[in-house]
Amino acid sequence: SSNTWLTSNSSPAMQSIYRRVEDLMRLPRGRLNEGRGGSAENMQVVHYGVEQEYKPHFDWWVGEGENSRWATVLFYLNDQKHPGAGGDTIFPHLGPLKVHAGKGSVVLFYSLLEDGNADIFSLHGSMPVKDGEKWLSNIWVWDPTRDKTRQYM
Repeated sequence: SSNTWLTSNSSPAMQSIYRRVEDLMRLPRGRLNEGRGGSAENMQVVHYGVEQEYKPHFDWWVGEGENSRWATVLFYLNDQKHPGAGGDTIFPHLGPLKVHAGKGSVVLFYSLLEDGNADIFSLHGSMPVKDGEKWLSNIWVWDPTRDKTRQYM
């Protein structure tokens, strides 16, 4: 796949997207502004062409003294060319569950449990695109311990 990055403050449209994610996650206004001590990374925009995929992986990591990605918000930017076109997002430990929510839809999933431990059910990947292309973007939200001075859970 190929990708690029967009900052929350790069345009009024991006600011609106980050505000809507804050509303979705019930976070205080401005919490996700990555450039000002917020708890989100830049938005990643990803393009998959035919035969491209992303093997199942976790968005969290574990290490002494490290913080981790708490949640992932996936934005689907296009529809599948047809039902068999591939490119589904797969969650292997959930059935497996296959999702392609369609243009304009969002999927939110958490990588950490309430106690801060990793959630193995957040294992996910992108199935190979068989026909057409897949456009997706994501925002990774960091865990609440990243900034212990602000409580939002």
